[in-house]
Amino acid sequence: SVTVHITLQVERPRWLKGDLHVHSNHSDGTYALPDVIDNVKRADLQFVALTDHNTFSQNFAYPVDEEIAVIPAVELTTNRGHCNFYGVKKAFADFRCQSVQDVQGVIRKGRANGALVSVNHPHCDHCWWDWGLEHFDFHYVEIWNGYWKESNQRAVDWWQRELCAGRRTIALGGSDKHGPHALIRYGGPTTWVLATAHNPRGILEGIRKGRVCLTAQP
Repeated sequence: SVTVHITLQVERPRWLKGDLHVHSNHSDGTYALPDVIDNVKRADLQFVALTDHNTFSQNFAYPVDEEIAVIPAVELTTNRGHCNFYGVKKAFADFRCQSVQDVQGVIRKGRANGALVSVNHPHCDHCWWDWGLEHFDFHYVEIWNGYWKESNQRAVDWWQRELCAGRRTIALGGSDKHGPHALIRYGGPTTWVLATAHNPRGILEGIRKGRVCLTAQP
């Protein structure tokens, strides 16, 4: 005998909190995927994006947990900048980029496959977006990466100039958590999304509509 309990929840706008930038041992992170999900739950978050570097295996291997909405993702990692692709288990075929045209081609491919693409920590001291922001039409930007630092302020200042110029770039944030660290914590910062459903589809739709805000912690 099998007893199944089903809970139906009507779709309605509600604020959900999560982390849009984390890593696991599928790339250069310390934690296995079950540990990542457990850590996200303990941080009092409701969703997470698995943004491992240049790999898609994490999107097929994470444990299902009804408390956490897991957004498939990947961080395109080049020697001149990083950007996240959200919502697609395998957004592109080849991460190798040696020119602006190569990066533009990968982004076009990802968008054609339905991915939402965000430029990461564009003014970071160590891995800034060195391909030239003027060559790309980013609709989303990670203005807050990890604990607050001067590079985040430079990203906010750039974002403000974009808004003043009439380009409504949507601001995102993420912890960029890789492993144990005194200052970097899951949900630091927290991205809040006004979503109609607690699943990747509902969360990404809220992001596409710009229904997003950031806080320092959950």
